Amino acid sequence: IAGMDLSGEAVKKGKKSFPEFSFYEADIMKAETLTLVGKARFDTIIFEQILWYILEDIQSALQNAMGLLRPKASIIISNAFPREQCYGRNIIDGYAGAAKYLSDFPGLRLVQSQYYDDGLLNTDGHFLLSYE
Repeated sequence: IAGMDLSGEAVKKGKKSFPEFSFYEADIMKAETLTLVGKARFDTIIFEQILWYILEDIQSALQNAMGLLRPKASIIISNAFPREQCYGRNIIDGYAGAAKYLSDFPGLRLVQSQYYDDGLLNTDGHFLLSYE
């Protein structure tokens, strides 16, 4: 089990709370991340509520994540989608746009997606991708 975050403070807190796990201060959108992690490879990578932070370079983020996976591994993406999305609609337009983008991404197979509407501000999308 390992954690990764851009924030040195978040990494420091993670190491303090869970000293038995590895933590990396890194940017999944940067190729250097693969070098920083070294030979470590994972069965699952979880992108939790970071879609809007990586959207401008989501292709690099997913490709780098694939470089950190073992064969037949998974990527899980869980993210809120605003009802009135303004930012990034040209890349991913809402939950349906995310599902389409992810189902067409080379090297990944969209295994399952779920949509949840809380009836309030956001809708949530959850995606399970298989790395072949």
